[in-house]
Amino acid sequence: MLNCWPSSGSCNERREPDDLVRNFGTYLLGFFKRRYPHFFEGVDAKQFLANVGDIIHSEVRKLYPGAGVLSFEYIDLSPDRLIML
Repeated sequence: MLNCWPSSGSCNERREPDDLVRNFGTYLLGFFKRRYPHFFEGVDAKQFLANVGDIIHSEVRKLYPGAGVLSFEYIDLSPDRLIML
């Protein structure tokens, strides 16, 4: 298990696993939004994540027929919180 955030310049600083996942998710979603802005038109981050199977995984299946993709279950906690399982 990672106990640091490598981009911080030091892995001596301990981080909670939830913080690592949250920080990585924030980074990755920002990267995807910059790289593939058309997937984010008219949707916020929560809407995008709640529909990632329909949006992204359908594109993966087009490019790579027979590819195995993840499926998610969702728990909608509040307008700004979504748990993906």
